[in-house]
Amino acid sequence: PPLPGPPGQSRLAALAEGRQHRPLGPGQARETGFSAETALVGWKLNLLARRAQPGDDFDGLARALGFEAPARETVSFERALHPSPGVALAHWNDHLLLLSSPLVEPLLSSPSPSASARATLEALGPQPLRVATLHSVTNLYGYALFENGKLIRGRTGAADDGLIWQQGSPFEWEQPEEDEFDGEQAVFHFLTPALGWSLDTASDQLYSLQLKRYHAAGLVAKLKRILGLGTK
Repeated sequence: PPLPGPPGQSRLAALAEGRQHRPLGPGQARETGFSAETALVGWKLNLLARRAQPGDDFDGLARALGFEAPARETVSFERALHPSPGVALAHWNDHLLLLSSPLVEPLLSSPSPSASARATLEALGPQPLRVATLHSVTNLYGYALFENGKLIRGRTGAADDGLIWQQGSPFEWEQPEEDEFDGEQAVFHFLTPALGWSLDTASDQLYSLQLKRYHAAGLVAKLKRILGLGTK
């Protein structure tokens, strides 16, 4: 049967809409990485990471990625894990971290990047870029490594759908195909070089890290970005 979601919504995005909410008790917040009062069941992650560069200008990057600058607010990494239409940026472990649903979803929807995905890759430069998503309720996972704007390795899947797509040679740590694939652990392993820890065992320093959050730009700015016309 067709997946839920508005017309034209990608399979990956439709699966992500299967997430659910429930409050957690006081002892459960760190286990899932969310605050006790408003925590989601399990993980809900959309993250990009590349090596930090001396010229990284958060306002300039935000504009190039199609968001309004300057930043509207500062949020913790823990709070930035909640999906939003904007992007949150910070430096951590010598990496630039970006948390953003609208940036991640086009990069993981298909091994053939859309115009929006290509614009994101161009804005973030030629350095190796890690992109990952994880939604525990539907067991949706996805990760991809890009370099010089090209996909080196990528894989997405979900509990009910199995493997959605994969491309490139598997990493050495990826499990043999005959075993049941653990997408959550794969995403944790994939992000460890950027975060310095596996996300499920990371220190409170990471979860309290402050990020600058930028809100979504208007339609004209988004079209200019996709068409390569630049932003003012």
